[in-house]
Amino acid sequence: MSVVTLFSGTYCGADEIVQRFVTETGFTLFTDENIVDRATILSGLQAKQLYRCFAPQPSVFNPFTRERERFLSWIKLALAEACQETRWVLHGFSSHLMPASIRHVLQTCLIADMPHRLKAAASAERISRSKAARRIQDDDRQRAAWVWSLKVNHDPWDASLYDIVLPTHAQDVRKCVELIRKGLAVETVQATDQSRRAAADFLRAARIEATLAEMGHAVGVRIEGDEV
Repeated sequence: MSVVTLFSGTYCGADEIVQRFVTETGFTLFTDENIVDRATILSGLQAKQLYRCFAPQPSVFNPFTRERERFLSWIKLALAEACQETRWVLHGFSSHLMPASIRHVLQTCLIADMPHRLKAAASAERISRSKAARRIQDDDRQRAAWVWSLKVNHDPWDASLYDIVLPTHAQDVRKCVELIRKGLAVETVQATDQSRRAAADFLRAARIEATLAEMGHAVGVRIEGDEV
């Protein structure tokens, strides 16, 4: 079986879609909170430190401390450990840390048009549409900054970043889950020996990267086969 990653905009009904998918499939759900919690155990760092990785702007001192890169290495290690299993779904920012070399992953984006999001935000938060618009803009700005930092793409909803982009304003929850399940059945996202080796390589590289981070170094590591 495969793995599903989900990246979504706020006020798009993503949580309801994810919960229905998990209920129907029995997949295990991981969120950024789960990944960060595991990273705190691995690193001994506080969760609030690790969450800084997702902030729109790193610290002004980051070019000197490389704090963000070092903290991010622990999040990657937590994710890499999860990648050794299948039949799970990851919803959140950390979904963009999944290496493209692990082919048994269905990369999914959930987004709705602005009128739909404005209505949902105003209703859920009991705020005016103008305040809802500002909140959504702030949320989108954070997501855009995160995707740019990893993929050098200004548009966090760009279809080229995903296998499936679902416009949730045009599809109900049931249909969205159905389309994700259909995507999972495609041969190209089935687990193979090669994709499992890629997951194992990701874990090996993440362990080395985290060890270097513990020594105060911020160095990206990639392993392909037996090469580092």
